[in-house]
Amino acid sequence: MPYHLVNIALHATNGVLVFLLLRRLRIPVPWLVAILWALHPVNVESVVWIAELKNTQSGFFFFLSVLCFLRFDASAWCHCYGLALLCGLAALTVVEQRGHIHGTGTAEWNLGMALVQTGRIEEAIAHFQQALRIRPDLPEVRYNLGSALAQVGRVPEAIAQYKQALRIKPDFAEARNALVRLQAGQ
Repeated sequence: MPYHLVNIALHATNGVLVFLLLRRLRIPVPWLVAILWALHPVNVESVVWIAELKNTQSGFFFFLSVLCFLRFDASAWCHCYGLALLCGLAALTVVEQRGHIHGTGTAEWNLGMALVQTGRIEEAIAHFQQALRIRPDLPEVRYNLGSALAQVGRVPEAIAQYKQALRIKPDFAEARNALVRLQAGQ
């Protein structure tokens, strides 16, 4: 599986970048922190799943961006500032584009979550629905859609979304609790 080799190589490179970043910031024992970062289950999970390549790629560009900015800060070389901006933009672009290219619905889901945070619930509902058109098997998106629907008083639709989330992921405690709360309130 070549994608595993790509993910492993990128993750190893990210580990080196974390080490360089920590050393540059004069953090004590940067090698230990970098090793712990590399072996942390959240980071290792991104290496195992092909759909999570976006996290590893985004991390690569993020760490490069921070390193370039620190070099600019120390030397005032304009090209380092420009490179930091480009790498930062690349880090954000990788996550956005990977969500659309591979049809994961991540961008729509994230936008829906941001809209909920700003109180724009109806707009969030539309983005959650779009994410589900791309990937109908995401229980977390169904849960978030159900929560948004409940907030605007569309209780029967919310209940249907919570039930769908539980069909996909029967041990989804948040969805089960929200479903029980809604059903008890009817």
